[in-house]
Amino acid sequence: FAIDAKNGEITVADSSSRLDYETNKQYSLTVRVFDGEYAVTAVITINIKDVDENTPNEAPEIEDATFSIAENSPEGTLVGTDSISK
Repeated sequence: FAIDAKNGEITVADSSSRLDYETNKQYSLTVRVFDGEYAVTAVITINIKDVDENTPNEAPEIEDATFSIAENSPEGTLVGTDSISK
């Protein structure tokens, strides 16, 4: 996985090493953020969703999601992104 230092987005860094539910159902990332004065650490858990590779899924899928955001966040602050797959 890769984390964009500017916006915090987490992406799949290397698609050649495929994510496989049967091999590893969950990843935990320890993230440390430092603003020049304060440092904080958080654990990010990424759950891999099992898909049936043998049967094509025609309907799009979306997962339930929960996001947290700090009070008084400025306009334009990203609250979260939910993935939709087909």
